[in-house]
Amino acid sequence: MRFTPAVVPLLGLLAACAAHRPAPRIEHLVLVDLADPADLSAMRAESDRLLARAPGVRRYLSGTPVDTGRYEVSADYDLAILVEFDSVEDYRAWLASAPHRELASRWRPRWSRATIVDFAP
Repeated sequence: MRFTPAVVPLLGLLAACAAHRPAPRIEHLVLVDLADPADLSAMRAESDRLLARAPGVRRYLSGTPVDTGRYEVSADYDLAILVEFDSVEDYRAWLASAPHRELASRWRPRWSRATIVDFAP
């Protein structure tokens, strides 16, 4: 197959773009059951205060179960926390950050159970 001279640089550019894929975004989801459900407001407020503006956080959400009437949707948790990062490096730095360590050390002992899921969208 022959290419015209104008097509050859374009093919090189396309190949370079294909070889350089951006690092995947990371979604970090934590579903927490508290040993004492009365702690829900305090844990949510502290999570919102410490995690929403922590270094490397692209997006932060917290919430509680919603009854949608669908039996296949899990609602067996007290608090959901979703934190989004631009890269694995940002996520790892956040794990070691003071806000995350402070929240985890204070609240993890008060959990009766937690499900933690990390995924790339």
